[in-house]
Amino acid sequence: YAIEFQHSPISVDEIQQRESGYANMVWVFDCIGKDMPSRDVGDGIIRIWWKRPRTSVLWCNQPVLLDIGDAGVYHIISMPEYGNDYWYAKHCHKNEIIGTLTSGTFSQATRVLEKLITEGAA
Repeated sequence: YAIEFQHSPISVDEIQQRESGYANMVWVFDCIGKDMPSRDVGDGIIRIWWKRPRTSVLWCNQPVLLDIGDAGVYHIISMPEYGNDYWYAKHCHKNEIIGTLTSGTFSQATRVLEKLITEGAA
């Protein structure tokens, strides 16, 4: 996997260009200190209300991780159609993400989590 760390704003055009350059990539957006209240909805899934999301994130077609600092990472599994709605994610420790990426099972984990969302787990 190519891992794209994003600390500053990025345009939709840049997102599309970078995604077209890799078969397998993951976005990691810096969200340390952002106001993102969350609540557990069951089966290891949390619902996040990101008050002021980067709207360009909504255009990502590759997996998205939100780095929330020492608390870990949110692995986004469902983004809102518009930026002011709920996001669904799996809260992960950074070591889990590193292990998943290095073992090549990231896509499989994403499909399992997406299935939970579509089956109404959240």
